[in-house]
Amino acid sequence: MKNFLLLFVCLFSISKIVAQNNQIFTIKSKTISFEELVILRKKIDSINEFKTLYDDDRYSVRDSCRGEFGGWVKFKDKKTKFEYICESTCALMINKFKGKYIVTGTLNHMGGFTKIYEITNPLLLKKINRGEKIIFQKIGNKGAKILVNKFGMTTLFTFEYNKRLFHIVSNSSETFISEIENGAFKKIQSLYNKEIHTIIPRILNSDNSSKIFFNDYTVKGLKGKGYFEVDKNNITVFTVE
Repeated sequence: MKNFLLLFVCLFSISKIVAQNNQIFTIKSKTISFEELVILRKKIDSINEFKTLYDDDRYSVRDSCRGEFGGWVKFKDKKTKFEYICESTCALMINKFKGKYIVTGTLNHMGGFTKIYEITNPLLLKKINRGEKIIFQKIGNKGAKILVNKFGMTTLFTFEYNKRLFHIVSNSSETFISEIENGAFKKIQSLYNKEIHTIIPRILNSDNSSKIFFNDYTVKGLKGKGYFEVDKNNITVFTVE
C-alpha cells in the first residue's frame, strides 16, 4: 500500500512538472509606482486620440462606440473610397489573421460582454451610400461571422503568436489567456487571479511588444491598477505597489 501511494505521488509530481513545462506563455509579475503608470498612460492617450482603429494597404477602419446603445466599425476602401459597415459594441481592435479581419468588441457594462467577428471580405458588409445617415439599429452584421458572443466576460487584448490567435479574457473570478473553440473561449493558461474591471482597455503598441492598461489610472487610491506587457510568449503583469 505504501509503495502504491509513493508511486501515485511520484506520477502526480511528474505530470505536474510536465504540464508546467508545456505551458505556452511565460508569465511574470512586477510592481511599478503610481507616478510611472500615469506617465505611460498620458503617452498612450496622446497617441491614440485621433488614431484609426486599423489600417492596411487596402482599407482604413474607423469605429464608433456608444456604450450599451451600440457601435460600429467602418471599412473604407482606399481605392474606390466606398465605405462598408458592420455593428460592433464596442470595437477594441482588429487583427488580420490568416487573411481574415478579426474584430474584437467588448464592453464592461452589466457584468461584461464580448463579441468577436470574423470578416473575410469587407466588400460583403453593408455598403454606405454617400450622405447616408447611420442608424445604429439598422446596421446589422451582414457579411460577418460571429466567432464568439458571450456575456459575463470582457476581452482585454487579442494577439497572434506562433500562428495561433489568443485572447486575454476576464470574468468575475479571474483573467486568463484563451483561444476560441466552438463559439466559446477555451482557457489555455491563467494570467491573473482576479477580475480586471476596466471600462475601455488602452493599448500601447511598439515594435516588439504591447502594453494593455486596466482600471482608472487617475484615481490614486483605486486598487488593481496596472498593465500587461505582451512580448510574443512573454507576458508581464505590472501592478501599482
